[in-house]
Amino acid sequence: MAENRKRKRIEDDCKVIEKKHSSMSEEIKEADKDSSHHLDILMDIKNSVAEIQEKEEEEIAAIQQKYSNLKTPLMLSRRIAIEGITRFWRTVFEYHPILQCQLEDVDLEILESLLFLQVTDIEDSRFSIILDFRENRFFSPARFVKSFRLCGDGDDEDELSIENRNEDEKNSEEHVEIVNSEIQWTNQEFLKDHPDSFFVQFFMTKQHMADIVEIFRNDLWEDLFDSYLQALSRKEELELESTVPELVVTYSND
Repeated sequence: MAENRKRKRIEDDCKVIEKKHSSMSEEIKEADKDSSHHLDILMDIKNSVAEIQEKEEEEIAAIQQKYSNLKTPLMLSRRIAIEGITRFWRTVFEYHPILQCQLEDVDLEILESLLFLQVTDIEDSRFSIILDFRENRFFSPARFVKSFRLCGDGDDEDELSIENRNEDEKNSEEHVEIVNSEIQWTNQEFLKDHPDSFFVQFFMTKQHMADIVEIFRNDLWEDLFDSYLQALSRKEELELESTVPELVVTYSND
């Protein structure tokens, strides 16, 4: 009898446990069903936001293109005005606080033939720096274009661009692919004689030169007028500094 009662109690306990497990399973199923419903809502929201962002990007691109077209005739007028100023580009480069440290004497000669510098944004991840020169004794053709494309992992890019990444770019998920237009040097010995020339480096390498690129985009394109005035001011300061000792010597001799 006692053995039967014990077996009956065990069977009853098992039934209670099974009932609890069954009840929990139903609750889990209901919870999963509820979560799945909310996940579907989140996915719908994500897709709707993506559609809005795509439309936003299209409209922003259209607005940017509209105002870029409005600026075009002004940039042409700016180019004509610059060509009327003696040694404009040489002055801007030679007295720029950063660019002046990059220049050799031969670069100053090359700058004498620079007619115009412009930056063109092709799309969000692409832009080009264009340098127009008059005919000169150093190289041809007269136009040089350096194009930049921001790449993410998985994007196609040429092997040379990958090889020339700096350490920061190699360790980053994003890097820059650079394409240089062809330049023919009149004298091939020029490259050997002036390997550190600013223009040899800028024309011939695919290094990002991030600081220089930012200077071109900001100081020499967006804020060109102010950059020229600042260059003139620095030039006058340097000329004054070099004149003062001469005046002191002259006064002392008198």
